[in-house]
Amino acid sequence: MKKSFLFLMFAPLAFVFFYFVSCNEPVFYIVANEPPLIKPRIDGSPTKLVDYEIDNRVYMYVASGNTLFWYYNDIWSSRSFSSRVRDIAATSKYIYVCLESPGEMLIRAEPTKDASGGSEWTIKHDWQTIQTGNMDVQRILAAGDNLYISSVENLGSVSQNFPVSYIGGSGVSVSPVTLSNLPVSGFAPSMLIGCAMSGSNVFLCSTNSIFHTTSSNPGTISYVKDSIASDGSGKLINRNLTGIINPGNVSGTVFAINYDGYLYTVTSAGLIPDAIASFSDGRSSTGALAVYTFEDNLKLLLAGRQDIGYAYNTGYTFGFVEIEIDSAMTGVKTNKFKEPGTEGPSTVDNRDHFISSIGKNPVNYLHQTASNNRLFASTQKKGVWSYKIREDKLQWNAEE
Repeated sequence: MKKSFLFLMFAPLAFVFFYFVSCNEPVFYIVANEPPLIKPRIDGSPTKLVDYEIDNRVYMYVASGNTLFWYYNDIWSSRSFSSRVRDIAATSKYIYVCLESPGEMLIRAEPTKDASGGSEWTIKHDWQTIQTGNMDVQRILAAGDNLYISSVENLGSVSQNFPVSYIGGSGVSVSPVTLSNLPVSGFAPSMLIGCAMSGSNVFLCSTNSIFHTTSSNPGTISYVKDSIASDGSGKLINRNLTGIINPGNVSGTVFAINYDGYLYTVTSAGLIPDAIASFSDGRSSTGALAVYTFEDNLKLLLAGRQDIGYAYNTGYTFGFVEIEIDSAMTGVKTNKFKEPGTEGPSTVDNRDHFISSIGKNPVNYLHQTASNNRLFASTQKKGVWSYKIREDKLQWNAEE
């Protein structure tokens, strides 16, 4: 009687165990392939990753907490500030840092090689405070020589209550932008989330709109009418955008992606009505976008993805997906993003390791370094990760 009772109690558990073991990608198999998490050098929720060139060396900058880090060819350096870093940006001349401190919210430096170091390479930053008045700066975005500032408050009615300002070139004054070509109805200002340049064309992206200007005229921007509005009114079509990027051309075409994982091409003339590609698994976009370039100049577009909950039959819900960019660098070769490691070309050589490492983490930003072509990711809560050789094999893990 006692044995029968024990059998009835443990039989369902045994069934569940053997069910998972027999699955194509069981939880136990995924856990077995998961590399031990390295303690991250840069923990928390890092900012975006940006490049800055100093004497023919391209440094990558990123911040987390109150610390700014910079990287070149496996060497990291850092410095701390008195308050948390909200965002960073790199124009052609300056590194800009947005702090939480109201009295010193926006600072910048023109990084130079420190001559006192002799033959050793060290970088010198002389920080300068930029007066932002009553603006509560949330996001800063670089476009060539110019910096765009997205804030809670603006500088007045000149910008039609559009909460975007700019700093032109080497100037120190913050000026409102002039906004034109507004839709007939439905327009509501929102925070900028991204910026992309193609040639002299500059595209600014918010969650519900895209704007266009040129690098020579940064203070005047125009609303890019959505060509899906066939009545010609330019009425707002809220695509719920999450990111924007230049795939590598100078012809005035960029990519934008929305929350549902649909990829669009954008020009100053408007958004093309139909998406050129989409996620194949029904998951959503985080807005993370990066162009990964191989040695033969073949390029992949990487897009961060997210989901709600944990899917036992896939073992992961996050990471990123990939799609090949065409030779003109204005479109893509297929209409579906693919899983890294499933088929070539890919940024990774082992799908299982991808699933059990970066695939378990939401990715806010992706970036390939210029110094050694390494791929880095800013995760949502677990710091900066990188894809490099560890324990004699390539793997994703926290950057140590």
